Amino acid sequence: MQSLLPHGLETPRPSLLSTRRVPALDGLRGSAIALVLAFHGYETWGAAAQSGLGRLVFHVGALGWTGVDLFFVLSGFLISGILIDTRQERHYFRDFFAKRSLRIFPLYYATLLVFFVVLPQLAFGHHALGPDFEQVQKGQVWFWSYLTNWWVGAVLPQWPHAPYLNHLWSLAVEEQFYLVWPLLVRWLPPARLTAAFSVVALTAFVARAAILASGGTPIFVYVSTLTRMDSLAIGGLVAILVRQRNVGRSRRIAALCVLAASALGLTALFLRQRFLDSGDPTVQLLGFECMAIGAASLVYWLVTDLGERSIVSRLLQVRPLGALGRVSYGVYVFHLPIFKWTRGMLGGGNSLRGTIGEWLLAITFTLSLAALSFRFFESKLTALRRFIPQASSIS
Repeated sequence: MQSLLPHGLETPRPSLLSTRRVPALDGLRGSAIALVLAFHGYETWGAAAQSGLGRLVFHVGALGWTGVDLFFVLSGFLISGILIDTRQERHYFRDFFAKRSLRIFPLYYATLLVFFVVLPQLAFGHHALGPDFEQVQKGQVWFWSYLTNWWVGAVLPQWPHAPYLNHLWSLAVEEQFYLVWPLLVRWLPPARLTAAFSVVALTAFVARAAILASGGTPIFVYVSTLTRMDSLAIGGLVAILVRQRNVGRSRRIAALCVLAASALGLTALFLRQRFLDSGDPTVQLLGFECMAIGAASLVYWLVTDLGERSIVSRLLQVRPLGALGRVSYGVYVFHLPIFKWTRGMLGGGNSLRGTIGEWLLAITFTLSLAALSFRFFESKLTALRRFIPQASSIS
């Protein structure tokens, strides 16, 4: 039978590439969520750190927005790989959406249920949520429908005053990606997949440039699916590249060179502006692209045999980082409400020790809740995927 993959691709069966666990990728997930925790720690407590050391600590955390971009690239890589490897299956759409639903929906909707239904009914709920929660509650339909990014980016004039759930915009982007990407992989001629993914990535870059040139808001550029889909598409390109037969040493070295060039680009932006502000037009136009290409190069290198034997791979496989990566979904969903509640309840003063103490307490609570959720809730539901053929071990 003629291969359904682009020319030069091989999908070994029954050992599909998407079922091979790469431990370093768990560590990469852990690194991404650590960056996100640092970023929202900066947003929540950074203004209270007045000392020179305090400003340094929290301004380093301000670079943590790059963690979301890393997640996007990883998702694009992993999901595209699963779709490519299973595109010949009879129940391709049913199986994919069943697996994704079991992994994503239960925790997400359970969190919304607690936040929008349970807490407001409790005596302490109103105090914990604060008076500005009414704005979020009125816009809750956007959260239930996975359209949060369009709500905060296009409907509201600014971010909600009670940003307990603002971070869910990135999950909305990914969910919209899950709706469209399977169609591309299934229905496009296989030889055109690389071109299609490249066009999607280029479209996002052009859209960012056009919106910024026409005076569009930085918030829209930051959260819109149209302007952020290049990270996901570039991750998808890596999924295609690693399935080609001719993954030689020259390509692995080239990936390292691209990674270095991307790092230099981000460094140049940082030195030019003394800060990598995710809302800055230059960062949004060029920095997002450097981050996506650099992260994709790192993923490509890590999943090759040369990368898997590297010191970087071994560092990413340290147990705490891998464990953090495995519970990263729960950490991401839970952390921002916990950060905001901790700050509101304790109100820790302006000392560096107090602000870092609050931040560490909030992180401890977040990690504990995420670990419990993973052990007793998420893993029980995702275990049901064994009843679905060829459930992926790295999804």
